[in-house]
Amino acid sequence: MVSKSRMVIKIISLDHYGDTFSGIFEVKNAYVDFIFTKEGGLSRGYRYRKKDYKNLEHFAGVIGKFNPYTVILRKSVEIDSVNYENLKSVYSLITKIKK
Repeated sequence: MVSKSRMVIKIISLDHYGDTFSGIFEVKNAYVDFIFTKEGGLSRGYRYRKKDYKNLEHFAGVIGKFNPYTVILRKSVEIDSVNYENLKSVYSLITKIKK
């Protein structure tokens, strides 16, 4: 899912409702929450600066206090772009692991 020449985006949380995905991805300096719809594309929400957290575990703990339904993956899944097909593939992968 990742080519060598593009920026790496790590999906650390992902949920799916109909044709809509929501979650959190990690880039070099931030954690970014997002909503992606098949029709409307990517809408970015809040950008959390990584330097404000000790590590991903600390970030997960803080997010969990504000939204206890957020599930952070134990191991992130890397993609090179946020698009419907990539998110669908990631979601299929993580739901197979949950079973």
